[in-house]
Amino acid sequence: FLHLEVGPEEVTPDGNEGYIEFAATMRAKQDTDVLQAGETFVVREISKFLRDEKGAWKYAGAIVPPSDEEVF
Repeated sequence: FLHLEVGPEEVTPDGNEGYIEFAATMRAKQDTDVLQAGETFVVREISKFLRDEKGAWKYAGAIVPPSDEEVF
């Protein structure tokens, strides 16, 4: 793991559902079918959170956009 970029957040009008965009930059530890050891790559995710009855935010899943789609 090298770097985490946190993008904009959005909350629904009722305030009970929110989304945050993340981009994690990592380095491959070993060769794979698509990467060589030492090569960096970025994993992007739009995380979904739901507010519970006590007001706490709970992780509710994620959307992983295609790698050629700009997240931020």
